[in-house]
Amino acid sequence: MNKYIINRIHIQNFKSVDNAILSFNGAILTVLDGPNGFGKTTIYDAVEFVVTGKIRRVYSNSIVTTTRGFTDHLLSKNQYLPTVIKIEFINSDNANDRCVISREFSASTFSNTQKRPNSNDFMKIYNLYKYDSFESDKKVRISEEKMNELLSTKNLREEFSLFHYIEQDESAHLLKKNEKDRMQVISKLFNIETEMEQKKLLDNVKRKLVANKSQTERQIKQIEGSLNITLKKNIEKVQYVQLIKDDDLEIPWDKVNVEPLDKDIKEIYLNEIDDIAKLVQYWDEYKQQLKNNEIQRVIINDLRIKAIIIFSEFKDEYSKIEDEYKKQEILRSVLLKIKNKEIIHENIDWVYLFDLANIPIDGGMFAQRISSLEILDRSASTISKLVEKMNKTRESLFEDYKQYLNDSKKKNNDCPLCGARKNSLLELSEEIEAKSDELRKDYSESTKKINSEINEIYNLYVNELIENLDKVLEGENRLDTQFVEQLRQYVDVISDYPKALEWFKNLNIDITEYINKNKKNVIELDQFVIDIKQKLENSKVEVSDFCKENFTIFDQLYKNRFLKKENLLMSIHKEDLKQKKNYIEYLYLIQASKLYNEHRKLKKRLDKINDNISMLNRITPILSEAINKYRGKMISDVEIPFYIYSGKIIQNHQRGIGVFIKEEEDSNQSTNETQLKAITFVPPAKTDHDIIHSFSSGQISSTVIALTLAINKVYNIGGISTILIDDPVQTMDEMNMASFIELLRNDFNNKQIILSTHEDRVSLFMRYKFQKYSLKVNNINVKEHLYNDLLENENFSL
Repeated sequence: MNKYIINRIHIQNFKSVDNAILSFNGAILTVLDGPNGFGKTTIYDAVEFVVTGKIRRVYSNSIVTTTRGFTDHLLSKNQYLPTVIKIEFINSDNANDRCVISREFSASTFSNTQKRPNSNDFMKIYNLYKYDSFESDKKVRISEEKMNELLSTKNLREEFSLFHYIEQDESAHLLKKNEKDRMQVISKLFNIETEMEQKKLLDNVKRKLVANKSQTERQIKQIEGSLNITLKKNIEKVQYVQLIKDDDLEIPWDKVNVEPLDKDIKEIYLNEIDDIAKLVQYWDEYKQQLKNNEIQRVIINDLRIKAIIIFSEFKDEYSKIEDEYKKQEILRSVLLKIKNKEIIHENIDWVYLFDLANIPIDGGMFAQRISSLEILDRSASTISKLVEKMNKTRESLFEDYKQYLNDSKKKNNDCPLCGARKNSLLELSEEIEAKSDELRKDYSESTKKINSEINEIYNLYVNELIENLDKVLEGENRLDTQFVEQLRQYVDVISDYPKALEWFKNLNIDITEYINKNKKNVIELDQFVIDIKQKLENSKVEVSDFCKENFTIFDQLYKNRFLKKENLLMSIHKEDLKQKKNYIEYLYLIQASKLYNEHRKLKKRLDKINDNISMLNRITPILSEAINKYRGKMISDVEIPFYIYSGKIIQNHQRGIGVFIKEEEDSNQSTNETQLKAITFVPPAKTDHDIIHSFSSGQISSTVIALTLAINKVYNIGGISTILIDDPVQTMDEMNMASFIELLRNDFNNKQIILSTHEDRVSLFMRYKFQKYSLKVNNINVKEHLYNDLLENENFSL
């Protein structure tokens, strides 16, 4: 079996290291020395990072409780340069057998979330590579499984902390696990994961069988409840006859085969057939109630009733009415301009107006006369036009004021322009005219001529035109604005007015007197609606309370079972309903016997389930016993070396020398199964308490060193043959250093041991103990190797 050791390490841009290469030169013992804080643990972190993809103490001890990200990556010194850690492994039995593995990443490509110390993306973002050689740049990306294959290991990431690495501060993480987690680690350690998975699989199968058993028992009980004494009666065959003959319908109880058909479903089907019989019996009342409901829907819909009153008579000529009304309003607008003498530069059809007013004048000649005035108006001065406009405005306002006084029957001689009180309306009129004459003095010659011409044509033609057009707009044929506005409210309320009117006619309700036939606003609309509603209410015919109470059921049957086809319902007879019920009862009895057969099948199935559960109850204790025996043997194999090593390494303490491994078993009375429940580490003194509760931190660390060495000694696994121990001198008060070094030299001289210390005398002592017996040693002053460039900088000082 191959045994690989670390030959060289290349660290680039990792933590506080810029670039460094460490060589171990095949030494049995390599001591990493130098003062604290200069990177001894960094070297161990580099090795752990390559083989596991993360640094356990960093990943597990994150103090960040939120999901916030980080702007820099903890493991990269320069965030813009790649971080590369390359390790050359060499076969201790064959120097030509080498394997170069690296772990690399670029922090600048990570998101802030991926830069978290405990990011769960570590297996995705930290790329693993295999190089052709330590000096080569040619590399290929590999998987973790491929790395295990290259180094002849099964799961280096899991094995690393158990077999190969004893941390400085967190070495006790195995002992700090709870009993369940300890057992999982021990199972992996003893290579019985497959057996444990098989045991777990059998337990899962048993749980599923027990659940299936409960479900089957419930099914059996349910069938037994459906089975009754009717099964003992003779079953008389009933002929099938289709009750509702329509290919568009899919009725579950009207088929030849009605399945499933248990007791509850049978009752539902029979009740529905009874309801159909009642619908046939109360058919006339049901139809009347349908009509009553339809009448009620109209009663509560005021908008539709109003639409019939207002719009039904004018539905066909509505567009024509709108066109006429539009022309009428345009005429009204043009007439207002004419009254205000705003006839110049206005697009007025004088021919049409004189024809409409029935005045025998050549409209074309009149239009030419207006065009001449427009040409003359273009030469008028701006001031003259302004004064003219003022006069027109004054005159228009005064005319409106006189109309107001006339319409309101008020006697008021106040000036509408300035508010001054006058003795009479005549006096007011004379003063306004005098003021207008005064303003006309500012007219230009062109304006005076235009004004004179306009006065002349108004006296000759236009005043008569205005009078006649007023008669047209106020005549019998004019369209009332309120009528048109009322009409517009109900344009889209009803799509088919003839059908709506026919509906009233079918009810023998005459609403002719309420329908608007004149093009006038309907003032009594609300009263008309009330009258029509009363007529509708009087048209209802009362039905029985039974029909009212069952109307919803009847309605659903008529819609869903008969598709509102009266002929289908009328084709059903009382004898047909009776035969259909007998046929369903017949099918139920047939299927009840099927339930009996199903009951027998379920009973057989239950017997098989019980047999399988019994078999598993026999197998699982045997498998558990075999696992426990094997695990017990493995623990026994480790226990003695562990006790010896712990006794040698740990300084004498008040509870005795060494540490024992104690096993706790758990018995399951129902399955007669005994399994290893937990293991504890106890001192020789009589106590059940684990050493984690009584030992000091230094003693715990020494215990972990002893356990790791014992496991390595007993199992001597292949693959990586390196033990990494980070500064055991930190716990020197609780460790027998001399015995520890003797133990390493005598029992582990076939391993590569990389050990660190911050004390020079301890480094010399350890190397001396190995060199004395001609064992190759090596020491690396980490401060000098990792920070050589920094030390040479003249500005650097401690």
